[in-house]
Amino acid sequence: MRPLPIVLCLSALIGNVSAAELDPEMVEARLLRLERLTNAQNLLEQEAQRTQLQRDIQALRGESEVLNHKIELLKKQAQDNYLDVDQRLRQTQNQMNALSTAPSTPPSVPNTAPQNTLLLGNVPTPPMPEPAVVPANNLSEEQSYQQAFKAVQEGHYEQASTALEQYLQAFPKGSHSDNAQYWLGEAYYAQKKYNPALASFNALLDKYPDSGKRSSALLKMGSVYYEMKDKTAARAIWERVRTEYPNTATARLAGERLQKLRGEGQ
Repeated sequence: MRPLPIVLCLSALIGNVSAAELDPEMVEARLLRLERLTNAQNLLEQEAQRTQLQRDIQALRGESEVLNHKIELLKKQAQDNYLDVDQRLRQTQNQMNALSTAPSTPPSVPNTAPQNTLLLGNVPTPPMPEPAVVPANNLSEEQSYQQAFKAVQEGHYEQASTALEQYLQAFPKGSHSDNAQYWLGEAYYAQKKYNPALASFNALLDKYPDSGKRSSALLKMGSVYYEMKDKTAARAIWERVRTEYPNTATARLAGERLQKLRGEGQ
């Protein structure tokens, strides 16, 4: 029970009230009701803050995924550079070994014996052996993929598509098969060969359900449909990316493309 002076002061602040309303128990009940309302308001504010914190955490996770993706790209680039340097060193070493083991031409000796061309004839000098050349089909899986991927990086897309197709035929279950399938679609897309690009991206979705390239393949399929003027299909694909891969960098890119479509009145 609150002191009577406090109750009277609160009643005076309310204004003209009846005698019943000056009852301390009545005032106490009203105060309790106000406390409950205040507590409810605080709970609502706390819930709103919790919801906002969850959104912030999701946004941070998305940014973390983007950064991790960039880190993985940098690691892959460093690995590709290392393999390229290592392959060049091996080729140089093989050429040096081939030159060091090749037989040298014997010095010419004057012929002082009587010549008998009718019996011996002219003996030809044996030709020098040609340096050994490693056939393309003897490349290892790693070398075959790196060779094809390098062509993609350098913008030689026709050469890259041929090399990637050869890789997939030789190593259909290789450790880089899903990546090769994706980059094959990218190589066709860069050449504006949209139907083969779609077929390649669809093959990735069908053959490699656990590939990390699935979301990127879907995103690119939307771009292929967009270039083919099928904006309805493009919108459906990009919406699928946002649904299946929420809060990712790929979903963010899909959202940007959808926004562009809306700007075009689609």
